[in-house]
Amino acid sequence: MKEYRDEIIKEEEVIENTRYSVAGGFDSFLPGTHTIKSPTGSNVVVGGQVITISNANEIQSALNALDRDGGGTLFLKKGTYYPTDDVTVPSNVIIEGEGIGNTIIDFGERALQVFFKGTARTIGGTGVSITEGSTTVTGVGGTTFLTDVAKDDFILVRSLTSGAYSEISSVTNNTTLVLKKAWPYPTITNLSVYIFKAINNSGIKNLTIKNSSGEGADKGVLYIEFVLNFLAENVLVTDSAPIFVTYGVVLNAVISSELRNVESSYNGGVGFYSTSVKRVVFYNCSAIGNLSDGFFNDSIISEGNAFYSCFSEGNTGVGFYSSATFNFFSCRAMGNDGSGYQIDGTFCMLSFCSAIDNGGDGITITASGDDNIIEDCVLKNNDDYGIDILTSGADRNLISNCLFSGNTSGTLRDVGTNTFYNNVG
Repeated sequence: MKEYRDEIIKEEEVIENTRYSVAGGFDSFLPGTHTIKSPTGSNVVVGGQVITISNANEIQSALNALDRDGGGTLFLKKGTYYPTDDVTVPSNVIIEGEGIGNTIIDFGERALQVFFKGTARTIGGTGVSITEGSTTVTGVGGTTFLTDVAKDDFILVRSLTSGAYSEISSVTNNTTLVLKKAWPYPTITNLSVYIFKAINNSGIKNLTIKNSSGEGADKGVLYIEFVLNFLAENVLVTDSAPIFVTYGVVLNAVISSELRNVESSYNGGVGFYSTSVKRVVFYNCSAIGNLSDGFFNDSIISEGNAFYSCFSEGNTGVGFYSSATFNFFSCRAMGNDGSGYQIDGTFCMLSFCSAIDNGGDGITITASGDDNIIEDCVLKNNDDYGIDILTSGADRNLISNCLFSGNTSGTLRDVGTNTFYNNVG
């Protein structure tokens, strides 16, 4: 096998010299930092290697090889791949195709998934306490840190008032951990946490995933869990079996990550389901024709997240549902069977958004929807109210500069408490 170091390789050489059978393995491709010419024609600098394949049976073997060499890119040539097992992507690895509709991973109606999945640790006890400025984590109620927790794991506090996370330096005993950096947040006392080994610096780009038949939120076709610094870009997740409640994209305990131009459409359940996420941003993402809500944002510890120019259209449930802290900018909910937006969370903002032709309200705020801002939005031709604040439990919401037209039940119903208005008409 020819060695390639610090040189530009012709496109045909990349394809020829990096395509191996499973039996031949991938170990013979020289690791190390080098610049190559990828099949897309652009120069790519990678810390490990680039492997290009055209056989579905090679996908996991190639990903495992990249993992052993410290990371790199798996390039899937144009065509349809029919894996017979889950696809599991490790840290520091990007899986990339030649474009939506060109590179297709087709699960053939099997209960299979594309995984970016870290490892949850079993810790016992009722929670932890951490003092601001300290590196010491003290377990409460019978923790068992020595059993499962390891250096470089992450700790994520499951609390609306925190949602903070940090990296573990060492495990002292069953009730004491040491952090790599001093805890910069306010002191916490006996709060529940996730501790997990994270998948870090990974992603998926330029391809379609389709025809999965798993059932439930834990069977999302694209499943991202216990992950940091993840990127999904130009990805279509579609056509999961409608006889199952198959979610399109699932994010659980995901931190500092982005989804760009990702579409989840015509799936048997929720288009996008997110829970316990922190600093996750969706750009130009869309949920279309799913047999439930378009976007479902759950969990009180989800905070610091945002949607920019995202679309939820023609779903059988709510367009955008949020019991978490999310901000929505220039988003559109149109033609959903439920409300355009349902806000059950606190400190959400809807700015320059629209809700048009939905089967319920344009925007519904429930009893737990407090301290939210709705500004410069268009509410038009919805089958119920433009904005509906359902109960007196909804407190201190602000509605400003919104436009209403043609909503069947009326412009606005407000049963809430201490609602503030500015130029509503």
